[in-house]
Amino acid sequence: MVMKAAKSQKRRKYYQTDKDGKSKTLDGKYHMFLIRYHDDDSNTIQNDGPYTKEDEANTILASYLKKGICSWLVRYNG
Repeated sequence: MVMKAAKSQKRRKYYQTDKDGKSKTLDGKYHMFLIRYHDDDSNTIQNDGPYTKEDEANTILASYLKKGICSWLVRYNG
């Protein structure tokens, strides 16, 4: 007999501060984007971001790739 553990399906709450310093709640569909890239000087993986707009993150990703830097886009909460 196999028993399954009960999963808690709580939705996480995300908070963001706007330019006026007021905090607002974001729903679980909120996305955050990071650019990860290989830094040849230190031979490590670095992060650039986070970005809330995918178009902005893709533009920066393209600039790294045009320079010949190994890089990729990471999307969180999606």
